[in-house]
Amino acid sequence: MLFLTEGRVIVSLDGIELSREGPGAIFGEMSLVDPGPRSATVTARQDGQLIEFRRELVVALLTAADPAGLKVLQGITATVSSRLNSVNSSVRKEVARPRANVFRRLWDGFSKGRKRTP
Repeated sequence: MLFLTEGRVIVSLDGIELSREGPGAIFGEMSLVDPGPRSATVTARQDGQLIEFRRELVVALLTAADPAGLKVLQGITATVSSRLNSVNSSVRKEVARPRANVFRRLWDGFSKGRKRTP
C-alpha cells in the first residue's frame, strides 16, 4: 500500500482516467488483503513522495497492537468504504431509473464521476 505525502497522481483503468489524487491519497490498499492482480494504474503527474506499507509491516504493527497499525487500518477502511459507497450510489441511480445499456452508462458515469482535480 502506498500513502502519497507530496505530489500528484492519476489513477486510471484501461486508459480511462478514474481520478486525480494529491497528498493524503492512499492506493494499493487492496494488496494488503488480496494478493490478486492490481485493479488500476497509478501514474505520477509531478514529482512527489510516497510512504510504502508492506503487508509484513502492517501485520506486525497490528499483531503488536501498535497505534500506527490501527491508523493504517483506519486509512484502508476509509478508502475502501468511500470507493464502495461511490459504486453503490451509481448502481442505486441506475436501478431507480433503468434504461437501455445500463452497464455502459454505469462504467461511463463511474469513470467521469471519479475525475477530480486536487
